[in-house]
Amino acid sequence: MHSSSRGDSYSGSSHNNQQHGDDRRQRQHDRPQHGPSNSNSAVTQIARHYNDRPDLGVAHRQQSKILCLKNFNNWIKSVLISVHCPDRANILDLCGGKGGDLNKLMLKKPQNYVLADVAHQSVKDAVDRFNSKRYNNPSAFIAADCFKKNLLEDLPDNLKFDFVSCQFALHYSFESEERVDSLLYNASCRLNPGRYFVCTIPNAYWIVKRLREADGESFGNPLYRFDFRDKEKLTRFGCTYNFSLVESVDSCPEFLVHIPTLADIGRRYGLELIKCTGSHDYFSENCQAFETLLQRMNVFNDRGTISKEEWEAAGVYMVVIFRKNGEKREPKRESPNPLGNGGRRVSHADIMVK
Repeated sequence: MHSSSRGDSYSGSSHNNQQHGDDRRQRQHDRPQHGPSNSNSAVTQIARHYNDRPDLGVAHRQQSKILCLKNFNNWIKSVLISVHCPDRANILDLCGGKGGDLNKLMLKKPQNYVLADVAHQSVKDAVDRFNSKRYNNPSAFIAADCFKKNLLEDLPDNLKFDFVSCQFALHYSFESEERVDSLLYNASCRLNPGRYFVCTIPNAYWIVKRLREADGESFGNPLYRFDFRDKEKLTRFGCTYNFSLVESVDSCPEFLVHIPTLADIGRRYGLELIKCTGSHDYFSENCQAFETLLQRMNVFNDRGTISKEEWEAAGVYMVVIFRKNGEKREPKRESPNPLGNGGRRVSHADIMVK
């Protein structure tokens, strides 16, 4: 990859947060390179992909070929929520899809819960899941592009968040600088000082290392596959590949996340990148403290292990944690329920469509 002239290197360790500042200084005289812009077709294709995937339920899930991998990823998210989301929080679930994290987040007994996703059918499924669990938290569901800055404008002005989550979705914003900027603005604009924005994303450091080791433009194992167009042209934005994961993703277009650039754009909105580490390492850091949760979530198979193929696939992802600048304090809410709709079922007609 020719990176010296553009400053777009994906080399390095996901642990090395110090390099972000060094890269930022290097790029002060070097604007980011943009890949081809095709925003409408990309977001439409991604939304259609997730709209078309049925919600097969728990029974089907137990027969999954990647059950341990799914449970592992859910364990990662559960740890992130446990550590960084306060009880009785106001929660924003960005790119929340079908509400797959509802149960995890509701353990925090949120005062207000907002889910937003571009796929309208997925948001309908999230509403159905919310109702089926008989949750009665004040809530709002938004069907809109989370990578545009008008996402939250219809919410009450006094609704601020104590925790923002974006799981396995932020990378779709890296089609362009404008879309990354909008997502981070949405994550930060109502986040209280000292609180956290947590994400899980594909690990570009790991992916590019594997790509360089591959003979061609593709690599993977029986469970997952990456297909790149040109391994010698890896730009900061619009660096497209197609990703497949058994039972989950079918050759969907995705974008590499350039971590130093992500950190830079976050700073525009008072978000400081405080952690950036691969899923394998995050597991090593937290497995003892959350051992009981590992057992309860059945992360390992009957032999107490996880298959080699699933463990390799788990390495595709990484954890990214931002902290909003400012002193953390308990928020003084004018009303504990600015959404004003607690205690009743949510209907599809209640979804805010933008």
